[in-house]
Amino acid sequence: VIKKDTLGNLLPGWTFTLTSVDATQPPQNGISSAAGLYTFSGLPLGNWSVAETTQTPWWRPVSANPQAVTLDVPGVEKQVEFVNEALGCVDGYKINHLEKALPGWTIKAHKTSGTDVDQTVVTDNNGYFQFYLSPGTWTISEVMQDGWTPVTPAEFSVPVTQPFICEHVRFKNRTDYACVDAYKIDAFDRSGLADWQISIQPAYGGVAQVGLTDGTGWVRFNKLIPGEYNISEIFSA
Repeated sequence: VIKKDTLGNLLPGWTFTLTSVDATQPPQNGISSAAGLYTFSGLPLGNWSVAETTQTPWWRPVSANPQAVTLDVPGVEKQVEFVNEALGCVDGYKINHLEKALPGWTIKAHKTSGTDVDQTVVTDNNGYFQFYLSPGTWTISEVMQDGWTPVTPAEFSVPVTQPFICEHVRFKNRTDYACVDAYKIDAFDRSGLADWQISIQPAYGGVAQVGLTDGTGWVRFNKLIPGEYNISEIFSA
């Protein structure tokens, strides 16, 4: 088994698993040497399958995994080659004009040339996002939400030139509205409770809004005029 990257460099420390197709032999594992090689020897003739354990998220397989091998002549060695591409990274944060994190925003990555598939991530509770990307120039963009206007550009052109290194971008937006995130949790283990009705209403009168919590127990009320509100749950029996 030969292990290489897309530049032809031999890669040590990768794990391979050899299994017999008819399941008459026990599976075997091996790890590539400093020369990027591992040999499974003393095998009966027959059909075999070799699989690599991909080292995510920094590597992307280029060759097929697993690969079939037929041993049909005694004393004759067969070779298989696994090739992976080392990836770079683009990460960053989504914040508002008050420097506060904005979770739940969709960020997209599109390569300006080539056949790479577009990627989409959602910012976490810290407003953080991350992509693992092949070398080249990528357009990193945000999906705008109603009631928000960009402070920074809504998209950036980012060259990814080095593997295992992150390029950084930051999106900042402002809004004339406020929003409220509400969470509904179980007191026993603090797990989120889905499909609970949460109500929000202006403190001094006005129409109430009702939202349902998602699978994490979270619901957001957007486009609120700044001021005081009463928030309550509609209790379930």
